[in-house]
Amino acid sequence: MRVKIFFTLANLLIWCHTLPGQTLQDTLQTNDNPESYGGISVEETWQMQKSAYQKQLRSKGLSEQEVKSRMEVYESDKDYHVQRIIAQWKFAEQQKALAESQRLHAIQQRKLAEMYRKEAEKHRELDSLEKRKAREAKRQSDINRKRDVEIAEAYQQRAQKERELAEVQRQKALRERELAETARRKAMKQSMMVREFGKSRQEIISRNIKFMAENPGSRQIGMEVREGGALQLNINGYLKSGTVNVQILDPDGKTTHSYMLVSGDEDQSGDPSAWTSGSFNHTINQPELGDWKLIISPENAEGNIDISVAQYLDHIEKR
Repeated sequence: MRVKIFFTLANLLIWCHTLPGQTLQDTLQTNDNPESYGGISVEETWQMQKSAYQKQLRSKGLSEQEVKSRMEVYESDKDYHVQRIIAQWKFAEQQKALAESQRLHAIQQRKLAEMYRKEAEKHRELDSLEKRKAREAKRQSDINRKRDVEIAEAYQQRAQKERELAEVQRQKALRERELAETARRKAMKQSMMVREFGKSRQEIISRNIKFMAENPGSRQIGMEVREGGALQLNINGYLKSGTVNVQILDPDGKTTHSYMLVSGDEDQSGDPSAWTSGSFNHTINQPELGDWKLIISPENAEGNIDISVAQYLDHIEKR
């Protein structure tokens, strides 16, 4: 009977440790090409960005021919911008799926701990029965009792460890859900800001800067702030190696904010790891009027960053 219980426990252990891996694989299968997020489609987001860029060109007093020419260049990069939007959406979905997988795994661990507890109880009952049947064979009965007690204690200790592991997994799943919720709220907030402030958004800077390791010089970008209204800074970077530091200087030359993007570490083979991406989004309410500056300082950097600065003129009082 003990052999049967042993094999039953072995089968339960194999089943409970195999199922979470399959669940994780099934859960993380997200949509490779989402068409919308938060009620806004990729095309709608792209159209709002394109409209804002076209308004900026016309506000500079360019002719219609010049505007048309620049819009054609801008639209040629549509696939690049669309892929960035989809990548952000997919990341949020994957975080949510991972949190759900961790939750299911914690449930399975608790079930396994309960199974061990019940099996330990069965061993204690079996031990009592065997002692009554082996009264005339005291020596053998004592040996069996001691062995069964040790087995029961081992199962109890293992059950306790499984309960502790289940609690750790539960806490981890909770943190993952919080991260997924934060990412979802951030994406929703950005989408709502694009929709709410699209008509009052005035583009000041829109640059894509590429870095090569053999050209490490710093870049300086000036921006004139002549009207009141919140400044929205968006920096998105993609690095294969090195670091890039971006400093924001007010008209007095003081650094108000800074952002650093660091590439990933090398793997054991010595080859660089996958490209590292990062973003910095910041709003400066009631900025000081005058000439602001962005100082971009690469160090052994290979990659590129997108920098855009816009000002919202119609909603400063509401914010």
